[in-house]
Amino acid sequence: ADFDSAVALADHCSDRERSAQRIERDCADIRPAAAIKAQEGERMEGMVVSILGSGLFVELGETGLDGFVAAEQLGGDWYRHDPERHALIGERTGRRFRLGQTVSVLLEYVDVAQGRVWLGGLTVLAEPGSPGFDEEKD
Repeated sequence: ADFDSAVALADHCSDRERSAQRIERDCADIRPAAAIKAQEGERMEGMVVSILGSGLFVELGETGLDGFVAAEQLGGDWYRHDPERHALIGERTGRRFRLGQTVSVLLEYVDVAQGRVWLGGLTVLAEPGSPGFDEEKD
């Protein structure tokens, strides 16, 4: 019985620790989100740090926040996700959005309570790596 009680207590402690870690992660973005809330409607610079089929995430400079740009916000094309190249590629134009690009974005909405940021108006400012990065073809 002592062993079973110890196992149950250990499981309970592990569950509580995981819950505390989730809360800590969730709260970590609230303060920076509150700090940039007043900048809604302004442009900011950042770097593309994640690509999904539904859009991309941009790390906003020194804020430490990642904001989301929906694929529909990229405009002018239908974008397909290329996971091997970590890119969104325009079906018609061939325009590419890739990891490491330095971009300018419009800070559209900040949800302080959730620590979430929505972005739009993305403009690529610089490409990572070598010259000709943008000219890479399939």
